Amino acid sequence: MSKRRDLFLENTSPYGFKPELLVNADEEMIRFRSPNATGYQVNWYGEDMVFFRPHFYRGEEKLPFLTSYEALLRSVPSLDHIVIDSIDTHALEQKMAAVDWFTAGPHYERLTEDALRQLHEIWPVMEQLKKTGNRAAANIVQDLQMKYWADSGAEYYTRLDMRTDRYDRSYEFYVRQQHAGINIRQAYNLLCGRPLLRTEGSDNGMPYWLQLKPLMIPKSYEQFQEHRYPDFDLAEKLSILPLKELRTEAEATALISGLQAGDKVEAEIESTEGVIAVKLTVDPEAQAVSIQQQGSAPEIIRAIDDFNRLKYNKPLTQSPAHRSKPAKKRKRQGL
Repeated sequence: MSKRRDLFLENTSPYGFKPELLVNADEEMIRFRSPNATGYQVNWYGEDMVFFRPHFYRGEEKLPFLTSYEALLRSVPSLDHIVIDSIDTHALEQKMAAVDWFTAGPHYERLTEDALRQLHEIWPVMEQLKKTGNRAAANIVQDLQMKYWADSGAEYYTRLDMRTDRYDRSYEFYVRQQHAGINIRQAYNLLCGRPLLRTEGSDNGMPYWLQLKPLMIPKSYEQFQEHRYPDFDLAEKLSILPLKELRTEAEATALISGLQAGDKVEAEIESTEGVIAVKLTVDPEAQAVSIQQQGSAPEIIRAIDDFNRLKYNKPLTQSPAHRSKPAKKRKRQGL
């Protein structure tokens, strides 16, 4: 069994699931003599929480494998914290964020002993916030409960009826078919709308950019449509940007690899006025690299224009001084 399990872990670990989840799924199929098992994992990416539900199948050779996994992104907007009635809601959120609400206790309890103790301490504070009658406080309570307790053991104990429709986006990735090789980090990027570069599933073996876009279904963001963009040239779009990272091969490789995996990549644009910190994402539909900056947009445009004027002897963008002059009016002919 050891060699079989080692092979199962070797084949499945690249997708990003925790080893203990894979071992538990294998043991469950053996214990109950079942060909199927389902796991559950929660990952945080900054302020975003993603629920992963992998599905496993054990074939005739008794070797289990991953067939697909569901990914649900729950993105609660950043909260505008307040201090009211001697309660600091930011400190309250930090306390909630430090607790693991999704791990069950050893004897089928919905929460661990520590999480249950924290729940008993936090619940009266939330009730006190609601009793202040302050609308901002009530909204913060609702968003905190949604962000940390929805679908967790805490929801069971509090008996809260949480509607998560406006926060959730979900999609199922079929790793034995068209989504082979897409790991859970890349799935998160796709749910955020950022594309990734793939060759799997291509008709002609050529790479393409895969992007998910929500279908326009009223009050629902759970259904996506896949879009493919085979004609986007990332290297060409990066070549017109004065990026500090493109000076060395190692940094350029890391930058390009991150963008190809769907990441939002931090970079620096060099200008005559200094270095500008930016974040880059790929937008294959617009045939562009999107730039999010802390500095002003005109400063970045000037830096890109200066860079391209020196490199190609022409600016990338046309300011009024660069626009072609209007054609002269023709003289009126006499009768």
